[in-house]
Amino acid sequence: MGLARVDTLILLAIAIVAFALRLLGIGSQGYWHDELYTLANLTGFDLYLFPNSDLHSIESVLPAGEHLSRMSEDKFFSNFWRNIIHEGHPPLYLLLAKLWTTVTGISPHSIRLFSAFSSTLAVPIMYLIGLRIGGRIVAILASLFLATSPFQIYFSTEARSYGLLALFAAAATLSAVILREEKSPRTIHWIFWIVSASAACLTHYFASIYCFLLLTLCIFSEGLLQGQNRVKKIFLASTPFFVFGAWLPALYLQVNAHASGHWTDGSLDFLPSIGFAMTGLAELLGGRQVNLEMLEFLILGLFILACILALITQISSRPSRLWGFLLLIIPVHILIVYALDLTLDHHTSAVVRYSSSLAIPLALILSFALRQMKWVGAALALVFLIYSIRTSLLVSTAQRDAKQMLLEISSYINQNSRPGDLVIVTPSGPTMMGLAMYLKPETILTAMPAKSLSGFVQRPGRPPGQRIWSVQQRLGIDIESWAEPTTPDAKSVVR
Repeated sequence: MGLARVDTLILLAIAIVAFALRLLGIGSQGYWHDELYTLANLTGFDLYLFPNSDLHSIESVLPAGEHLSRMSEDKFFSNFWRNIIHEGHPPLYLLLAKLWTTVTGISPHSIRLFSAFSSTLAVPIMYLIGLRIGGRIVAILASLFLATSPFQIYFSTEARSYGLLALFAAAATLSAVILREEKSPRTIHWIFWIVSASAACLTHYFASIYCFLLLTLCIFSEGLLQGQNRVKKIFLASTPFFVFGAWLPALYLQVNAHASGHWTDGSLDFLPSIGFAMTGLAELLGGRQVNLEMLEFLILGLFILACILALITQISSRPSRLWGFLLLIIPVHILIVYALDLTLDHHTSAVVRYSSSLAIPLALILSFALRQMKWVGAALALVFLIYSIRTSLLVSTAQRDAKQMLLEISSYINQNSRPGDLVIVTPSGPTMMGLAMYLKPETILTAMPAKSLSGFVQRPGRPPGQRIWSVQQRLGIDIESWAEPTTPDAKSVVR
């Protein structure tokens, strides 16, 4: 059997494992907060409470089914510019997701399937990167790490851009490696870099940091700019950033639209920022921070440290310098994010998913180091893969880091409410529309600021015996306090 056929069979087997783990989790979770923005934007409905959006600070009192029907009309293209400014992210994910759902229809399963499919496609690209720079063992390990990563599986079963980001970050890495290795890159190689890096930058803003580091540390570091056509090479290599630059006026408008407050407002000091970034590396391997135990953090941290030390001892020859550059990308990326946080007064260094492009060099580095450890590395890789698969299965079946808050609250209200009860969400926005998806269609639902709640409950003309259910949205944002004892005949549900 030829080597190419062996690689194809191995790659196919790993890709099947990756897709199966992602497919398992698509229907096990309810919609959560951020996914509702995607759902609404794909229909052209704006869930934000900014000027000219489709929701108001105090919503009409309507049955849940009528609230939900407001998103049934397709106004994607007519409202796209308004919605993408309010969304606060680059446009490519929504455009491609709209194309996908035009064929598959809009449903939780179909939108999430786009993320799962995109994330799965990143796995064979990882294999090709590993095969090109480290051989078959590195290729197998790197693609398996990405295929079974609980972090990747968590976000590849979510209707957001992170599955697509994994695909384009992996493609940009492969194209950077090809440009680095080819003495005279062909036109197709330049096209691959321009398309993949541009797509990554237009999928998530932090991908522009990652692609810039690929450009400076991997592409420009190997004499590509020497010899003939130097200006042409610089222009071609920089083209993705010209493409991204054309979008910067829209980014300016997005920043202004969110100027009234964002959940990452407020920067952290240096040591906490670096601490969050370092623990984030463990999260990229083992899953999100919320449900990782301290012992898991310790073990994953020691695993990363051992692999990095093993890698450093091997960086001596010129071919091995690439591994040094891949390793350097990680701390430089962390420091750039910290500098941006200080400049913009945010704490995005604590938001691991924004920097999830780092999962690509991290998986490659660990794979190379484990190969160098030989039998010890093989044992460590086996133990880690068993852990990853087990944790991924828990994530896929909603037993680990579940996104069930809206589904759970709605189920509780459906089981315990009486006809005529009123559900009030404070504040409004995606929580109200999320509840409308799972509440009984006849359940009366509205939304308002917390400060208006007490007066509304005690208003004259309230139906006798009507109970009020207050659902308070608390997603890391301080809101006005509202306590159950201060308002009669009310029941409070907080998640």
